Amino acid sequence: MSLVRFHPDPYRLLLFSLSLDKSCKIFDLNDQTCSASFSNHVSPPTDFALSDDGYLMATAGRDKVIYIYIYLYVHMCVRMSI
Repeated sequence: MSLVRFHPDPYRLLLFSLSLDKSCKIFDLNDQTCSASFSNHVSPPTDFALSDDGYLMATAGRDKVIYIYIYLYVHMCVRMSI
């Protein structure tokens, strides 16, 4: 993992991570499972940001692409690319 952040709500034990294998993952720390994994970047993502409520995540990479992920429920994600 190259970068990790916790969900902004301390009662939702979710960990967001970027990895050198070009993936972005969301881990549910209660269940100790990976609840979502995205591998859309051509090169490893270099940074990401979370909205204040933790339902939107944007990733950016050296491939000059920004992906916006809408995290609706613990096990459901929708991806949009810009």
